[in-house]
Amino acid sequence: MNKALLSLAIGGFGIGLTEFVIMGILPDVATAFNVSIPIAGHFISAYALGVVVGAAMAGTGVLLAGIIILIRKHQ
Repeated sequence: MNKALLSLAIGGFGIGLTEFVIMGILPDVATAFNVSIPIAGHFISAYALGVVVGAAMAGTGVLLAGIIILIRKHQ
């Protein structure tokens, strides 16, 4: 199997796993943050939105440029 394809499959599995695991522990997360379960459910949506935006930015190189700027700014 191609190494690039394998790493892509493992990465996709990891991202999917993190989104599904949080659904299982959502009541615990809601309790820990002292919010209702529907409000805590927005954490999943925020994470998924971050993944989508981050992937789009990484594809264009904007994310890498932003990270370089942040590193240089804080040195």
